[in-house]
Amino acid sequence: MIFGVDVSPWILPAALVAGGVVLGILWETMVLSGLRGKARTTRWRWDDVVLDSVRGMGFVWLAAAGLYGALLAVPLGPDAKTVVRKLLVAAVFLSFTVVAARAAGRGVEVWARHTTGGVPSSSLLKNLARILVFAFGLFLILQNLGVQVTALVTGLGIGGLAVALALQDTLSNLFSGFQIILARQVRSGDFVQLDSGEEGYVTDIQWRNTTIRSRIDDHEIIVPNSKLANTIVTNFARPVGDFWVKVEVGVAYGSDLDRVEEVTLEVARRVLEEAGISTSTDPVLRYTGFGDSSIGFVVRMKLDEWSRQFQIRHAFIKRLHARYAEEGIEIPFPIRTVYVPAGLRIARRDGPEGGA
Repeated sequence: MIFGVDVSPWILPAALVAGGVVLGILWETMVLSGLRGKARTTRWRWDDVVLDSVRGMGFVWLAAAGLYGALLAVPLGPDAKTVVRKLLVAAVFLSFTVVAARAAGRGVEVWARHTTGGVPSSSLLKNLARILVFAFGLFLILQNLGVQVTALVTGLGIGGLAVALALQDTLSNLFSGFQIILARQVRSGDFVQLDSGEEGYVTDIQWRNTTIRSRIDDHEIIVPNSKLANTIVTNFARPVGDFWVKVEVGVAYGSDLDRVEEVTLEVARRVLEEAGISTSTDPVLRYTGFGDSSIGFVVRMKLDEWSRQFQIRHAFIKRLHARYAEEGIEIPFPIRTVYVPAGLRIARRDGPEGGA
């Protein structure tokens, strides 16, 4: 008796609830954390997906089991027990839905990352998988609560036309995002350049836009998916990430061209080695023509990444200029020789033009 109230009928239900809560805490802090630590040491990637998906749900399930046992022992009327039971079952269904949605999102991410030739990983696919799972789980929960889902779906279908008309731009971006992902021509991590001049690394393809991280200032460039799908995109990571950087040079007509080629290629190889770039493919030099004041040629160097061309070009020009100075190889200034026929007289005018 407490304050004149007989609490003996509530002791067992309270003990069941407390026991479920304690077991849930022990499961999360000891058992699950140990399993997750062991899973990180294995090579099988799906155990991490499963254990990450059930994080926090063991406590919910054990606490719900305690509540259900308490419901059977508590002195409540049948109608009250029915309502509580339905709410408890709905909560359990919701927890399973959360687990399934987590597993779907992580599963899509792992599958996309480890599947050769598969679709690129993006938040659009992960979110779509989660939305589909949540929609199915909500359907089951409403069915359990006695809601007429058929009538609800019919009403949503009628209103869906109006929603589609109001969200034309959003839906256009959504389906363009699917087109980009399924085409597999642009993926997260690729270095791309748009025909409007923007360039950078693709960081994510979302349901409305694609995020590109600028190479120069590290800012984010937000491009609507519909625009990206209908513009000219240069992808420097496909089909291979290698890139040839080109530097145009000119030397004086009196230069020893064999020596110029030898020195220039030596400088190019040294620059690539110092930058840590594999030199399995040697730089290439090709003379291109006779200019007004110099013999022109082009040096091509193969890089492992497009964005490194600016660093390599910068270092190559500095090193080549210094080496040419040591070797006595002249890079002439632009000049033009004017030939005057013999006997031609050029009138000389003193004073300002048109002056008195």
